[in-house]
Amino acid sequence: MFRFIHTSDLHIGRHFNYISLHDEQANMLEQILHHCSEYQANALIIAGDVYDNSTPAREAIALFESFLDRCRDELNIPVVLISGNHDCPVRLGMNKKAVRQAGLYLLTDLKEITQPVILGDEEPVYFYGIPFCDPISVRAATGEPVKTYDDAHTLLVNQVKAAHTIDAPKVLLSHCFVKGGTVSDSERTLSVGGCDQVSAKPMMDFDYVALGHLHSAHHQGAEHIRYCGSPLKYSLSEANQDKSVTLVTLAQGETQFDLLPITPIRDVRVITNTFEQILKDAPSDPNHDDFIRIELTDVKRAHNPLSLLREYYPNIVELRNVGLEKSQTTGTDSRARIANLKQRTPLEIIDDFYTSEGLSTLDSMQRELLNMAIDGDDTKDSLTADTTTNHKEPL
Repeated sequence: MFRFIHTSDLHIGRHFNYISLHDEQANMLEQILHHCSEYQANALIIAGDVYDNSTPAREAIALFESFLDRCRDELNIPVVLISGNHDCPVRLGMNKKAVRQAGLYLLTDLKEITQPVILGDEEPVYFYGIPFCDPISVRAATGEPVKTYDDAHTLLVNQVKAAHTIDAPKVLLSHCFVKGGTVSDSERTLSVGGCDQVSAKPMMDFDYVALGHLHSAHHQGAEHIRYCGSPLKYSLSEANQDKSVTLVTLAQGETQFDLLPITPIRDVRVITNTFEQILKDAPSDPNHDDFIRIELTDVKRAHNPLSLLREYYPNIVELRNVGLEKSQTTGTDSRARIANLKQRTPLEIIDDFYTSEGLSTLDSMQRELLNMAIDGDDTKDSLTADTTTNHKEPL
């Protein structure tokens, strides 16, 4: 039996709404170490996007290096990783030959995809890695005239299968977009029109395929071809996802999968209710530091809602009045106002907007000023003079 944990899309160094996620990511890595220890994993697999960009900050590098040191010193388990589209394969793969002695296997070179990492003593498992690639990089590495992402990825997968001639379990790591996969807002778009997608069919022959790039945990094409998903939520579109890492067990020709939960320090969630009710519930909300989207169901705008809500929820990412939006597009009164727009006076339109903002109706002075502005009445000068005179400070 061989057991390993599959994770990907760590995005070390990422921010959420300009707020650093350093503490959240340190806590996430701590939970991954805990799962590796508790389930006695024989290896840790990272399927790309270790960092959030190709030139990570010093703090991000230090955090990940500390994590790798603990994998070696405290758990004594090997780590196998590939580079993703956010990573720089050259930087991530530096000193890869030297660090192999410490149990860190950096699979970042397309020219080396047929060289397996062999782990396990009694029943060895062969790990192959295809880092993120595009047709241009595959043409440069292989000399083959591939034109599409699918052609490029299929070529590499077939090369790996041809190189594996021994009767032993084989695992493939790949950072790619498999056709039909579930996407979220936080994945960086690789291309336009779906031409970056690849087929799952060439990967069917592996005992397990550890995918990276898409942030939700799901299988695609077959149960053993799996995205583990990102271990943290990196966009509002992931608010309803349960984050985890995948525990994979290979035993007697069978593959078993278990999702191990990752609990964040600050969650990403959506609160939907009236402004009054949200404000009423906020003081008793124990998770006020979460990253939150507020959806107001009121049909009128509240006055200055964001500043009032930020007193309780400092990390509001987005505020939307969904009730007002719905009423403006589907409400009977709104449709009637739009249909009769040409028959209404400018003052009526302004008055309607003013009240829709949750303010009181226009007073007589405001109406008179608006009428003069609309009509271009010269009497506005005398009115302004009178108004100014009435507000002079005494000498």
